[in-house]
Order: sequence, then structure tokens, then C-alpha cells
Amino acid sequence: MELSSPVNEPHDLTYRSLQPELMDAPVASAEKYDDIIRQIERVNALTGGYRPVLAWLDGQFALLEGKGPFTIIDLGCGRGSLLRGIAQSFHGTDIRLVGVDNNPFAIQAAR
Repeated sequence: MELSSPVNEPHDLTYRSLQPELMDAPVASAEKYDDIIRQIERVNALTGGYRPVLAWLDGQFALLEGKGPFTIIDLGCGRGSLLRGIAQSFHGTDIRLVGVDNNPFAIQAAR
């Protein structure tokens, strides 16, 4: 199964692709999984992918100030980058962060 294409090949972004995504493809090693998740993290960093979540949480914590502790569960956490962003952005807030992923390499990559 080919999951990538040459960089110079144009992509039709009019419709969502039905091709398998790298993050959903079976991987044979922890190193390959980590590489795939790092690529996704780079895209999130470039596009501000976590900003909407962090902004929403900021509003929720403001509304619920003093009513913690809070538990946030990230399903499909990968390397845990969203949870790390939450921990950094809300340092001092009474929160428990839990990452869950069905990929056996996720825990190793998150550590």
C-alpha cells in the first residue's frame, strides 16, 4: 500500500481523500510509528491545530474556576503532544491528563 506521493504532485483538496492515512496504517516498528506521529505534530504546529482546543479549555476553566479537579482524556493520543500542550498552557490548574491510544507503540512514543 503506497501512502505517500511525490512532493511536486498536485493534490485535489476539493473532497476528502478515501486513501488510508499514515496514522491509520499498520506499522512494523516503534521507530516508524514515532516518525509518522512526528510528521502529524509538525503539521499541527504549522497550522495551529491545537489552538481551538486550548482556547475552548481556557473558556471552560474560566467558567469553572475553583471547581476542579478536572480530568481530560485524549482518545488517540499518539505521542501525547496535545496533553503536553494542555499541561503547559494550564500549569497550576487542578487537572489530571490521561492519554489513550490503541496503537501498541503509542505509550513508548509518548514517553
